[in-house]
Amino acid sequence: MQPSRRLSLFAAFLFSLVGLGQGAVPSAAKILTLPVPEWTAIGAEADRALRAGSWELGRDAAERLISQILSRPAQGQGLDTLLARSVAYRAIGLAGVGKTEASAWAAATARELGFRAKDLDLSAYGKPGEMVRAALDPAPVEAEPLQVGNGISRPQIVERTSPFYPPTLREALVGGTVIVDAVIGLDGKTRTPHVLHSPSIFLSLAALDSLQSWRFTPAQREGKPIAVSYVLTVNFSIDPPQPQK
Repeated sequence: MQPSRRLSLFAAFLFSLVGLGQGAVPSAAKILTLPVPEWTAIGAEADRALRAGSWELGRDAAERLISQILSRPAQGQGLDTLLARSVAYRAIGLAGVGKTEASAWAAATARELGFRAKDLDLSAYGKPGEMVRAALDPAPVEAEPLQVGNGISRPQIVERTSPFYPPTLREALVGGTVIVDAVIGLDGKTRTPHVLHSPSIFLSLAALDSLQSWRFTPAQREGKPIAVSYVLTVNFSIDPPQPQK
């Protein structure tokens, strides 16, 4: 069998496990089947802590759950929903400790992963829950499409962090480009992200987590900063196979 044919069959097998490019599983790893008792317990821990107003404990539990979902291969219905809800828990925890910008970004990330306000009774988390509800459907940010020329310059990136590449996807040779439309504000920060294209929900999360920390010199019109809607790309390049010795 030709190598390309073997790779195609392998990729088809991976996507049949998790469905339509929403993740992938390396064949050498043990595949978990949902529901995963440990994940269920961590999710319940996050929920209890947040309902009790223990914001840091709840956020820490949410981060543990997100980390495990990204690093341990699993299959079964509800994987996307579990990941999106975990990010919503992150947003609530961040709002609870007063990190409003980070919470708004996490809420937007959860939305882009498929989370909706009806998926949780956000009123059960007090004011932080209501803040997350508002961030899921924010008021439009005053910005304009970027049209370079006639005295307008594009934003220039000054700080960029490399995204985390989920090992389950890297090992399974799943990569590609995540394309995100976001507002670059007068302060050079990214806001209100919308995923335009992504090969995987896992890569969407990794890209959005990275883009949150990117910083720009803002676009300018005749020397004055302006907020613009800007398309950003995050690439996940699969390392080429090493030649056999």
